[in-house]
Amino acid sequence: MVNNNIGVPGVTYASLPGVYDWVTFANGGSGAGTGQYYPLILANMTQQGSAFGSASFITPSALTVFGVSASSTVTSSGGTVITGSLALSPGSSVTGSPTVTGVSDVDNPAAVASQAAAAVAFAAGQALPAGTTVSAITNGTTLVPGTYTAASSLSLAGTITLNAGGNPNAVFIVQTGTTLISAAATNVVLAGNAQAQNVFWFVGSAVTLGAGTTLPGTVIANTAITDDGGSTVHGRLVSLTAAVNLSATLVTVPAAQNSTPSFPAGTVFGPNVPLASYNLQTVSQAIGYFGAGSGAALMYATIRAINPTVPIYVAPVVSATGTQASQVITVTALANGSVSNGQTSGVVQYQVDSKVAAQALVNGTDNQTTIAVNLAAAINSNVNLPVYAVAASNVVTVTAKVPGTRGNDLRGFASVASGSGVTLSGAVNSPSNFTGGAGSDATGYTNVLNALQSQGLRYYYIVCEAGCDYSDGYVNGIPAEVMSFLSTEAEPSQGNRERALFGSNDTVSNTSAQTALLNFERIEVGQCSQLDLTPGEIAATLAGLYTLTEAVPLTAGDVNFDGAVLPNVVAPLNGSAPSQTDLSTCVVSGITPLKVGPSGSMFIAKRVTTRFFVLGGAGGNQEVLDLRITDGGVVTITDRFTDDLSNSIALNCKQQMIGQDTASGAPPVGPGITTPSKVRQLCMRMITQYGAAGLIDAAQTLAGLQVQQNPAPNDSSIGIIVPLYVNSLLHQVLINVQQTVSSI
Repeated sequence: MVNNNIGVPGVTYASLPGVYDWVTFANGGSGAGTGQYYPLILANMTQQGSAFGSASFITPSALTVFGVSASSTVTSSGGTVITGSLALSPGSSVTGSPTVTGVSDVDNPAAVASQAAAAVAFAAGQALPAGTTVSAITNGTTLVPGTYTAASSLSLAGTITLNAGGNPNAVFIVQTGTTLISAAATNVVLAGNAQAQNVFWFVGSAVTLGAGTTLPGTVIANTAITDDGGSTVHGRLVSLTAAVNLSATLVTVPAAQNSTPSFPAGTVFGPNVPLASYNLQTVSQAIGYFGAGSGAALMYATIRAINPTVPIYVAPVVSATGTQASQVITVTALANGSVSNGQTSGVVQYQVDSKVAAQALVNGTDNQTTIAVNLAAAINSNVNLPVYAVAASNVVTVTAKVPGTRGNDLRGFASVASGSGVTLSGAVNSPSNFTGGAGSDATGYTNVLNALQSQGLRYYYIVCEAGCDYSDGYVNGIPAEVMSFLSTEAEPSQGNRERALFGSNDTVSNTSAQTALLNFERIEVGQCSQLDLTPGEIAATLAGLYTLTEAVPLTAGDVNFDGAVLPNVVAPLNGSAPSQTDLSTCVVSGITPLKVGPSGSMFIAKRVTTRFFVLGGAGGNQEVLDLRITDGGVVTITDRFTDDLSNSIALNCKQQMIGQDTASGAPPVGPGITTPSKVRQLCMRMITQYGAAGLIDAAQTLAGLQVQQNPAPNDSSIGIIVPLYVNSLLHQVLINVQQTVSSI
């Protein structure tokens, strides 16, 4: 047992919770796995799995029903069948009489909307970060979910497999700089529950399908699409500026799928996971697995931007079934005639989570409806946002992609970035919270935590999308569930010392009401009221910073985060900042306060855990605040010491017999014997190392060290008690300068 006891002269304190570990040798001996201090994200996916997985994230009903959509002409021969509708605009020539099971919309509003929606989708797809570099995908190749990018042309040949690994939400995106050309008889097949509606081909120029090609997914080409004959497309063929030329082509629009994940709760994505189909090492893969704009993808990207090397794991949580949060922007007035026709009048922009999400140009001839439509299209073109937009007349409704109360933590607004003549109302000029989100994902957390419990694996930082705040915290019982999970994990039978990180952009009062119910040293909550990040992004920012800074081996400087700058985080856009009273209240309430710094930066005022009082005082049963035990660094040092000591014992004592210490002058014990004295020496060595690193008071710790063979007759074990005196951080220096006059 390692007991991080803090002895304070004159005050009787109950000991802090002990940190336990059992070093067992049944499998050859193994310790806690020093160095495996990795984050595990618990967060939602978008229900559709991808920004393109649902037409609502492009333009509602504008493109989804169309199997073929073209700009100039549609030509057909040899018995082409389109199971779906056909759109053509601005051209009006459809030749060859293809069989269309749906509606043929030629140069009408529906066709115009289809082409406009395709243009938005194409811009969004080409704007996605480049993925795995490809120039030819050949026979026998298997692709996993993610983005694949060809700088110029891309060729396809033979049988190519798209394997989703059992995840029906998995997204496959292919970007080309110029052409896409398939050889004759190319066969792209779906496996592992991959869905055709989640496959996208964004082609910089023309597409040529070799005779007899089979291709799933939506193909959007900047110029012409031509089938050499007899190809089958389970998806869509869309040309933005030219013709679609068909020859005995079979095009079938994918049916909408129920995108509820098929993998069981507790499935973990990351590097070195048991199932290769869940391998996760890049942001584009996270988007493919969990959906663009999902909490899981955003939090993964947040950690990766801060710490480019740490292995990151994700256990997706099934989202709430409820109402999606939203906010409304209305284009209320224009100064018509203020500029000449065709001249740019200005820019209307939308921001969410402190990011400039979208900008729409305003031209002199635009009316209010046109501006609203363009703003919605600009928002939808940024598919990595946690929101999508729908324009109806002059009103833009921006909606969270994931239902539930979590969406109420989103903060967004529209503004006129430049120019004049446009007036907006609603969520404008300064960030405001989304409203109307309802529904809890507590059941999803319960299922994931229960499954993780049974796996017996350790991920040091559990990074939670759920907030520890009024709207989405203890109301759902999520922090309490996580606290119970961590307590069980740390029991001697498990020995998995883990911690959890939460965030809050709610008020100090609401947040402290929740942390008061925890008082638990293994949970931390970063808080700043009205910060333009979701609670999940706040938690992920802390995880990225902690894992980047807490080195292996640990030194004293690695655990002091007081005053540490938060990477990539800006102060609240509405100009608010926590007061000194807010900061003090946070610290004494077990909350890590985030403070506004110079030039709009943000930093950690003081890193604390939610354990902020111990039992002490007269009689030893009063709640007494002690800032030394609330330091997050105390937990880090104690966990690292326990891991290092466990590993040292495992390395030096495995496959040995247990023996008693010999009396003075007696023959020494033989090789292969572990005695209490040997274990004591290992403990003393570790204590000395940690003392030399400035992490603990080695003298006091050594004075209280106890090592003995357990006396039970059938117990072949050695017990250790280490009263680990962790060095406290220097919080302040009190200066009292007294003016005196020397006597003459």
